Amino acid sequence: MDDEKMKEAWRMNACRSCDNLMKTAMSKDIIEFRHKTALTRLSDRYRRFFTVGFIMVPASVAWAMNPIFDGPLRMPVIFFLVFYFLLCGFMDLALYRKINAIDVLEMQTAEVIERAKSCKRLHFRFIMILLPLAVLFVTVLVTYFIDDRYIIIGICTGGTIGLLIGSKFLKNFIDDYKNIS
Repeated sequence: MDDEKMKEAWRMNACRSCDNLMKTAMSKDIIEFRHKTALTRLSDRYRRFFTVGFIMVPASVAWAMNPIFDGPLRMPVIFFLVFYFLLCGFMDLALYRKINAIDVLEMQTAEVIERAKSCKRLHFRFIMILLPLAVLFVTVLVTYFIDDRYIIIGICTGGTIGLLIGSKFLKNFIDDYKNIS
């Protein structure tokens, strides 16, 4: 087979592949960029998380101004919540930047997998930092409001709901990291 026939065969094969792609169920979503990859889902999720983290800084200050926190607890609660949500925001921002730095078109597969694993390890390290801080905060609140059973019930209910929602999001993160590697 000479060069010209080979080029023509290549073009014909490419056209058939394009026609087959257009007939698949996902083709419209892929062409219109509605189909999200695991990397784009991770990036979007981290962007939402760091945005919420930074929004929660002024919201937590407003929440801590509630008359229920009169006395010696108000300022430590405000400082802790501002510190906690800034820490959350910056940690998620760091993960967002690391995920966005992964370029599947330019990097080799091994490098993409290694960077994804690095982000996953960093994610778990951040959880190991933030989770004890959250437990400490809830413990301090329970200790301070030990005489008010309704506040204790509210704290326990909120903690349980938060744990369930957090577990769902963690599962989504793990699934996306698993899809990458």
